[in-house]
Amino acid sequence: MTKFETSSANNRFDNFFDFIVVGAQKAGTTKIFSELKKHENIHLPMQKELHLFDKDHFFNGSNLNPRGFTQIQHSFARPYDNRALYGDITPIYMFLKPCLRRIHDTNSKTKIIVVLRSPLKRAISQWKMEYSRGSEKRGFYDAVNYECTEFFLHKKDPVVSYFYRGMYHHQIQNIRDFFPSENVLVLLFDDLSRKPETFFQRLYKFLELKEKPVDHVRIRPTPIRREIEFFEKELDIFKIPVKIRHALAEDISATERLIGVDLRDWKNDLFV
Repeated sequence: MTKFETSSANNRFDNFFDFIVVGAQKAGTTKIFSELKKHENIHLPMQKELHLFDKDHFFNGSNLNPRGFTQIQHSFARPYDNRALYGDITPIYMFLKPCLRRIHDTNSKTKIIVVLRSPLKRAISQWKMEYSRGSEKRGFYDAVNYECTEFFLHKKDPVVSYFYRGMYHHQIQNIRDFFPSENVLVLLFDDLSRKPETFFQRLYKFLELKEKPVDHVRIRPTPIRREIEFFEKELDIFKIPVKIRHALAEDISATERLIGVDLRDWKNDLFV
């Protein structure tokens, strides 16, 4: 019997997830999933990104419905272990405001983990992914100019929200509106790529778990076409609308104040 079947039998909905990595997209969440999967006291869904809290059909208001409950049951194959922590890693959650309310109403004690990346580098990585999938037909500069021209009207579109997703201040504030600071951990992608031991030490301490050795496998970029490889060498920051760059810089400053971390390198990315 799984943890979730036990909860269902008791009609309990307050202990589904002990922790959730809610974002950001293109900030190393696949690497985090692969490492946490190895920990004997962590149970994750069989595949990364459960996509439970972002789907309206799994909820009645902010309450999980039977269809959502079945989704959870089918996603966790291992037998229930009362020594284990149950988690999910779905990086869209922090971007979509209703997700945090649903997570809170399912378990107000859930620990929330956020990984942030330079907005410019995150946007480029997302564009490369969408372009390689065929979801995006435009070049990078055309795509971000469109986003600026529309003045973020399409900010919730999963394809064209390249820079809006990297405006973290309101997303983190939304998280803190639902969860106390002691239940929220903000980490940086740069630490994951440069100092993975320190990164995972902080993560395991937050989850109150013993540390595990970290597999030093390089974070692999999304497979891309040759024209994207050429673009990466020829990036011209001044082809990105100044309106977007100033908006991002202001948001980075607000994020710095909110989380108490020096992010000047992110701002330098936008103007050097």
